[in-house]
Amino acid sequence: MKSLLLLFLVTSSYGASIRRSPLPNTGQVQTYEYTATLTNEIPHKSDGLSLTVKTQVTTDSDGQRTLQITDCNGLSLGCKELKQHPVSFAFSNGQVKAIHLASSDSLFSMNFKRGIISIMSMTLQ
Repeated sequence: MKSLLLLFLVTSSYGASIRRSPLPNTGQVQTYEYTATLTNEIPHKSDGLSLTVKTQVTTDSDGQRTLQITDCNGLSLGCKELKQHPVSFAFSNGQVKAIHLASSDSLFSMNFKRGIISIMSMTLQ
């Protein structure tokens, strides 16, 4: 189930509703909300799956950023573990240079957070 949700997040990122602002300056906190919806065309079946994740990104004096997932809706399994450990990352010239994940974080949570950071680095045209 977790693999399906990760695949859902990654494959639906192109159709995701992304509200974003520039990454925060030192000492600022920026809140992001990501919503992804997967629909199907199967008659008499459910309309699909929707997932909303709220995050906060802070920047320290060295330019290192920390992402914390603060809320998630539409994900019955895994929300608690997603919120458990923040992730640090370096962002420069519109690209992610390094990601530092907690070693005690689950593989699902690590990959999910990498996906969120990847979406943050996308250049919207």
